[in-house]
Amino acid sequence: MKKALLVAAALCCTLFASGAHAGNGTPVNPDSANAITLAVFGDWPYSPALVDAAPLLIDSINSDPKVRLVLHVGDIHSGSMPCTGAGLSPLPAGAVPEWNQRIFDLFERFKDPVVYTPGDNEWTDCHKKKEFSSGAPLNELAAVRGLFFPVPGQTLGGRKKQVLTQAQVFDPAFPTDAHYVENVMWEESRVLFVTLNMPGSNNDGLPWTVPFKDEAARVQEVAERTGADIRWLERAFATAEANGAGAVSSVSRPTCGTPRPSSPAATASAATRRS
Repeated sequence: MKKALLVAAALCCTLFASGAHAGNGTPVNPDSANAITLAVFGDWPYSPALVDAAPLLIDSINSDPKVRLVLHVGDIHSGSMPCTGAGLSPLPAGAVPEWNQRIFDLFERFKDPVVYTPGDNEWTDCHKKKEFSSGAPLNELAAVRGLFFPVPGQTLGGRKKQVLTQAQVFDPAFPTDAHYVENVMWEESRVLFVTLNMPGSNNDGLPWTVPFKDEAARVQEVAERTGADIRWLERAFATAEANGAGAVSSVSRPTCGTPRPSSPAATASAATRRS
């Protein structure tokens, strides 16, 4: 599937304002207004060869004193690589059960906080033949959550940051919203950042294939997650309005097109490529 992606060795978004800097312990900092530089990328590491080369990117970002947060927009392996086969016995032929752990270990080598949003390749598309029918989508998503979100409301990386997560802040009228630990928000430099699990393959709108075909489960998954995404985005805008934030920057894994902040002030530069 072709889509445009945010990528870079260290793609930086610099946000400007004035005032005092807020620390990592408070997720929403309406009084924080100093410049902040983010390293933003996705499709990384995309292959075993890039895993071997990963220290080049990590060292480059860690050596930049301006970078304060790393934002990964999804796809920790390519769309033609197998998934982990989580929860399946026997494991599908070609499954790589250790892959996610290897990427988690790389994320932990960044000295700054790491915010990660799951992409389609690591769960939505695992049923596909091009990914060797190597995983059940819901099993893979559960495995991603269990590994990459071990402490709800806390980022990965060497210097942890507290964020708000939908798993802890949700409308009791929609109890299944508590599943979406990956949906987070935080405010820095008068910008409210919000992540949403809305991946490619048409937001999981394509039927799963045999042996994972389960249309009722897929339709329910899409409905519950999309509803949660909408409610989380509405909460983000309400929070931004209440705090007088200057912009809202939303991050999700799109089917096509580049994730776009709602304000030009939120992004200083962006690079795209086709895959």
